[in-house]
Amino acid sequence: MAESGLEAVAVTKVFGDVTALDRVSLTVAPGEIHGLVGHNGAGKSTLLRVFAGVLHPERGHLRISARDVSFDGPADAIGAGVSTVYP
Repeated sequence: MAESGLEAVAVTKVFGDVTALDRVSLTVAPGEIHGLVGHNGAGKSTLLRVFAGVLHPERGHLRISARDVSFDGPADAIGAGVSTVYP
């Protein structure tokens, strides 16, 4: 993976009986811009909130530059260079 890339590896997020993310993996190389599209309830906002440090996955993990990371909140994500833009 490219230096400083962001990667979600098999991320799962559950809210009660609802599985919002089920083993989602995504790699974003430095300088890339991605748009997430899909139906309502597909997990787009949930994935962004995991990237932004707002939510923590039950399973799976995030990596930056091939190193596992965990964010305690949005300030940690921003400090690591992760930014999200909401419409």
